[in-house]
Amino acid sequence: MPKADWFHNNPGSNKYDISEHVRHSLWSNGYQSAWFECTRHESPHEGVLLWHGQRMDLVWEPQHFVLLKQPEYDDYVVNGLSVVLSFKPRFRYRDEAGRTVVEWRRGDLQARLEELEGAGVADLQVLKPR
Repeated sequence: MPKADWFHNNPGSNKYDISEHVRHSLWSNGYQSAWFECTRHESPHEGVLLWHGQRMDLVWEPQHFVLLKQPEYDDYVVNGLSVVLSFKPRFRYRDEAGRTVVEWRRGDLQARLEELEGAGVADLQVLKPR
């Protein structure tokens, strides 16, 4: 499976197919230690990602956004997902549970920034593509 077909196209119609697509995408890009289990097959899709010693939540709507919710920021995982997705994240902040949220997003970034600012998320950072 090339890169993140699960983000750029239809990820599948059930939890098993979606889990397999995400796992194979990670593995084919060299991240064999990553494991993903889909917990919601409707969009926005959700699942649990076990990678680099952390349990994280992954939420996405194909072709629009990916949210990675980590207990602690892990640059290795963020860089790895950026490789798989083929683009860099745009926002980083803390949610109400204290988790670090890294957000890859397509579309109107200014509108999303205003939404995050209006919600008063903690530690909001706008990330510039490198």
